[in-house]
Amino acid sequence: RLIVWDAKTLQEIAVCRYKAGYASALAFSADGAYLASGSDNAVIVWDWKTGQELLVFRGHKGGIRSLAFRPGGNQLAATSNYGMVRVWDVRPFEEPLIGREKNGAP
Repeated sequence: RLIVWDAKTLQEIAVCRYKAGYASALAFSADGAYLASGSDNAVIVWDWKTGQELLVFRGHKGGIRSLAFRPGGNQLAATSNYGMVRVWDVRPFEEPLIGREKNGAP
């Protein structure tokens, strides 16, 4: 599980049901609406308030080391333990994202 806590009240405010073993990297979008998590070879974008998995990106050959949303929120970059960097287009969030999966590079 990925648990989001309120840093001021120390209360649990959201839970995302994580299917991977553990999250090795996390990043919030600039507007705070989305949470990206990285594991062994996948990146998941969540609506963290509902705990709903929105997007899954695959293609890394090794653990995800870091994640970052572009300030405008339309791209997500991930680096791996093997020095690979992938950048994915995460637009448009306005479209229904359920079940949308992208493999490899954009």
